[in-house]
Parts: sequence; C-alpha cells; structure tokens
Amino acid sequence: MSGTFVTPQPRPELMELPAYRAGKPAAVVPGLTPLKLSSNERSEGPSAAVRARLLEEFAFNRYPDPMNTELCVALAARLGVSAEQIVTESGSLGALRLLLDVLIPRSGGGEAPAEIVYPWRSFEAYPILASVAGATGIPVPLAVDGTNDLEAMADAITPHTRAVFVCTPNNPTGPIITREQFADFMRRVPANVLVIVDEAYTEYVDDPEALDGIVAFSEHSNIAVLRTFSKAHGLAGLRVGYAVVSRELADAMWRIRPTFAVTALAERAAVLALADTEGLAAHVAEVQHGRRAIINALRDVGEHPLESQSNFVWFVPRDPDSFEACAARAAISVRRLDGGIRITVGDAAATERVLALIADAEH
Repeated sequence: MSGTFVTPQPRPELMELPAYRAGKPAAVVPGLTPLKLSSNERSEGPSAAVRARLLEEFAFNRYPDPMNTELCVALAARLGVSAEQIVTESGSLGALRLLLDVLIPRSGGGEAPAEIVYPWRSFEAYPILASVAGATGIPVPLAVDGTNDLEAMADAITPHTRAVFVCTPNNPTGPIITREQFADFMRRVPANVLVIVDEAYTEYVDDPEALDGIVAFSEHSNIAVLRTFSKAHGLAGLRVGYAVVSRELADAMWRIRPTFAVTALAERAAVLALADTEGLAAHVAEVQHGRRAIINALRDVGEHPLESQSNFVWFVPRDPDSFEACAARAAISVRRLDGGIRITVGDAAATERVLALIADAEH
C-alpha cells in the first residue's frame, strides 16, 4: 500500500461554481423596524385563516404521505391536468433538480456531455443545477428589455441539447414571455429537447398576452412546468413546489425522489393555501398596486426600471452604491446583482417605506 494518502475530494468542476447567495437581512437601525425586501418573499406570510386551520388540523406525530396524494389531486383539479402528471418536491428548485436527474444522461465513453440552454441573468441556481446534473450549461444573454431572448436561445440549441430553461416572469428582471413569442420559439425547438418553463411568480402576472405554461403544456409533448408555493402563497419557509410533466417523466421522478421530500406540514399548508383563493387574490392585488407605484416613483426621479410582472422591481441605478447605502440606513435590505437592484414588493406599509426610500435616495 502506498505511503501517500489522499482524502476524498469533490468533483473538481463543482468547486469552480459560484456559491448561491441568498438575500441579506435588513440592517439593524435604532428606531426602525428591519424590512427584508431582498428575497421576494410574501411579507405577511399566508393568511390568518390558513395559519389557524393548519395548527388545528396538523398531526405532528404522523409521517407524511410519500406521494403527497391530497396535494397532487388538489393541484390537478385546479390546473386541469392529471394528478399523475404532477411531482411535488422541496420547492420548485427541488423539482427542477429531480427533473434533471432523470433527464440528463451521465456522459461516458468519450461522449460529449449533454447541454442545457438557459437565460442569463436569470435564477442563480440554473448554472449550478446544470453542472450538478453533469451537463454543460449554455447561458444566453437576456434581450435589452430584460426578457429571455428566445430567438438567441433557439440559435444556441445543438444536437447535444437536452433541455432549455425558460423563466417567465424572469428573475431578477421581471418581464414575461408572451404566448406569441413562445409559440414562435417552440416551432424551432426539436421534439427531443425538453423546454422547462419556470413560473415561480406566475400568480402576479396581469398581462393578458402572457404565456401560461399549463396551457402550453397541454399543446406540446416536450414541455415541463415548474411552480411553487414559496412566493404568492407565502410558504417559503416550508419548501413545497412541484413540476407538471409527462407521465413518463413523472414516473421516473417518483422512482428516485426522496421518500419524504415534502413534509406533512408543508403539504397540509399547501392544500390550505391553494384553497384560500380570496386571500391569494387580495395579496396579489396589493402587490400589483405596489409594483406600479414603485415603478412610477422610480421613473419620476429619472431611473429606468423594467416593466415587471412579478413581486419585485428591477432597475440599474445611476449610483448603485449610494442607493444600497441609503436603503441600509432606512433598515431596508434590497438585492444587488450585477450592478442592478431588485426590490421585493411587499404589503402596503412596505411599499410606503420603499417610496420614501426612492425619494430620499434621489436627494
């Protein structure tokens, strides 16, 4: 036996990836309540009715249903798909990783690795998950209006491409993809390439021309849709999301999914939140109103925010350092990415503080 000992090492390509950076908490400022607007969370959480029923009905001593049957059936009824086409996971991020695990072949024997095309700047986890799956990530810059550049993404597809990520509304910029844009794109996508539509923020969309991933799923055999309860439903801390996929992909995903990936508490909360249509509608209306107010306020002071359809607003300030520092003095955390600022749209009180911040930062 050799006298040289080498400890187990991680895959070298993973060590080259940037670590995922979560939104920072707000600074502590005497006399001010910290306001975290850096992670696109629902500021007030689920409605009081959902919270009350959850604590009344939940059995803490029981294992979860490994198939999350109640939630899958409820989602199927709401979306108009089969329960057999739904796979739940720990957030839509977990669903995406599981989907890639069954979709991306492990390269070997001199074969080129599979490729995954994705928009950039978009969700920070995309390049990480592509690499973890053993694929080569192909980032495609956004269009000038902050949307996924679908024409350029179609151009990037090669014989090695196995999947394309589409994010609508795009995080962190906010614009949506229209039905017409997506239809043109799909005409150029080979049938053996899976288009994964990430709709984490779909509940906030009010543009009548916007793509609906579930409708597209019913029209094409090579589409998967990702959605989550972390955003509009206010369950980010419980981690529950899902994928809508073909029965073949769903069967494979369930075979390798960790048995209790979604806890019983998370499933029950999701079922109750899904049924709380009145609470969801009130929250979405409040965010849409605040979103418009923040966009208008930024434009009034000469900034150029993108036209968001989500629960956040993105802009590139004339002086990003100054704006971020001003936010910190106001005990507000915002998200700084590539020179731009993303501000989560919270409840009415949060919006009033953001409007005051914008006015103060201008002076």
